[in-house]
Amino acid sequence: MSNEQNEIDEMDCLAQAMMEDLLALPNAEYVAELRERKVDMKQLAARFDKVLAEALQQEGKIRMVAAKTAVSNSRQESVVVSLDAGGKRRRYEELSANPGVEGFSLAARKGTAQSERDIETSIEDLTDLGAFDESTRK
Repeated sequence: MSNEQNEIDEMDCLAQAMMEDLLALPNAEYVAELRERKVDMKQLAARFDKVLAEALQQEGKIRMVAAKTAVSNSRQESVVVSLDAGGKRRRYEELSANPGVEGFSLAARKGTAQSERDIETSIEDLTDLGAFDESTRK
């Protein structure tokens, strides 16, 4: 481990110990010490709010990057079902006629037939759920 990394680790340990000491201090003692040092409580609260808001914003950015990465990875791993349009429609109709498969919705189409893209998307979803795989292709 590099000397620089050791210094960072030591600083982290020191910061952690200081934070534990602060958190263990009873509120009344903490407030009394701040008043004794003539700390402006409103200014301290505003600074704390700013630091907290920045931390929450940074956490949000980190979570967004993780979510985008997960979406990108899931798109790369998606299974492509290679059937011609007629085969996809036949397979879709077979699956939708299955009494164990519920919830096929035409609500967006006001009860009319599904488009080729709707069928393709449904088959991809059913493949992801395990209802459509290599052994069930026709």
